[in-house]
Amino acid sequence: MNWNKKLDFSSKSEIQEFEIDLEEFQKREGGPPFHWLKLSDLWCEDSPTDHDKRIFACVLDLRLNVSCLEVNLSKIVESANNSNLDTKENIYEAFRCFELNTSYITRYRSIFDKIMGLLVLIIRPEMYDSFSVAKKKKNKFVNIMSLIDDDHKHFATKLSESIALFDNKYRTAEVHGSGSVRKWNFEMIYGPSGNQADMFWSWNTLHPLLTALGKY
Repeated sequence: MNWNKKLDFSSKSEIQEFEIDLEEFQKREGGPPFHWLKLSDLWCEDSPTDHDKRIFACVLDLRLNVSCLEVNLSKIVESANNSNLDTKENIYEAFRCFELNTSYITRYRSIFDKIMGLLVLIIRPEMYDSFSVAKKKKNKFVNIMSLIDDDHKHFATKLSESIALFDNKYRTAEVHGSGSVRKWNFEMIYGPSGNQADMFWSWNTLHPLLTALGKY
């Protein structure tokens, strides 16, 4: 291993090796990774500024979390479809699915905060610190993007609405309440509709956003 454990890279080759290791991990754990960006393309060889370093750190954190989310989603998809908890193995699988589902919810939602923060850092860096400490980041993000133009305001509003839908259906109950996943997880039903299917479809909201961000 030629990259250090603190992920404090000193060369482009270190980043490239790190990305190879990360992708090999994903393939081993959950299938082919989604190639939405290359960290090595963001590396500044010539005297990167503090702002450059800050952006790279945010993208690195986002890249790691998206990779883990992909693994998480793959493991849920691969999980056994058992409608009856009639054996110990089925019971253990149900507990495993509960852990996977709740982990997916919290990581998925955190990724959106990271994306909003990264966009603020790129577009309005002078407002990043105020965004970081905001209690209602969705609202703060819309306010900041509204200062730019109507297109940015429209994008931020739609993104905020998508986040709110996910929060209302999944995150709020899991993070701030008595939970909602437990009410349907142990049915172990993986059909084309329902709470589990909606979680799978939530990836369709994130996928194009990451693709666009990778080209930004």
